[in-house]
Amino acid sequence: MRAALDLISSGVEHLAQPSERLRIHVASTFGIRWLVPRLSRFEARHPEWRIEVNLAWYNFEPKDQGYDVGITYGRSSWPDACLTPILTEQLTPVCSPDFLERHRPPRQASDFDTLQILHCQFQPPNPGDWHRWASDWSGGFFDTNRGEVFATLDLSLRAAETGRGIAMADLAMVEDDLALRRLIRPCPEAMVSGDTYHFVQPEPEHNTPIVLAFRDWLLEEAQASTIQSRTVLFASPVQA
Repeated sequence: MRAALDLISSGVEHLAQPSERLRIHVASTFGIRWLVPRLSRFEARHPEWRIEVNLAWYNFEPKDQGYDVGITYGRSSWPDACLTPILTEQLTPVCSPDFLERHRPPRQASDFDTLQILHCQFQPPNPGDWHRWASDWSGGFFDTNRGEVFATLDLSLRAAETGRGIAMADLAMVEDDLALRRLIRPCPEAMVSGDTYHFVQPEPEHNTPIVLAFRDWLLEEAQASTIQSRTVLFASPVQA
């Protein structure tokens, strides 16, 4: 009886202790539109662990404290040994179906003269995503220094969903929106921007089981997302 009671007491003490947790620092748009909608799959696979996500307005940097891992966008100040590439950005314009009911799909540069374009953190004269995409567009370059500016990509995409204009999106960030037709692609072209999302391990030499499991799961999800983005990319765009 005593041995049995000791075993029960030990089990209760174990359950009373907080489960191992992983604290993640992630930029807001990536967290809201890509990571959080997928997290339930990781939690179902590892119910013994607890995930804490901090959505921030900026990238995870070495000076940041209180986080175990992070996800960065584009260039960062982390050593290469700390970074694992996840997704490569592919830029394409998106808008609401309602917006295209009121405006014809752009097929040449002059078509953008009467269309509202929505920017994410665009500060002239620095070229933004619209500038990079327009420089490679078959319809010719147009004035990308106008339009409305939003603090995050998520905000500009939400504005596009309301029919406010055309936003420049990363395909991976709008997979669900395109599938549900909250957003559509008015132009066929997409371009690889050269920027990449990275998984960050501040101390890659001190891996823990939860960090390794999360990194492997993240790469698995990213591969599936890349395949889905290719499917969207080669789907027929909106016809004029």
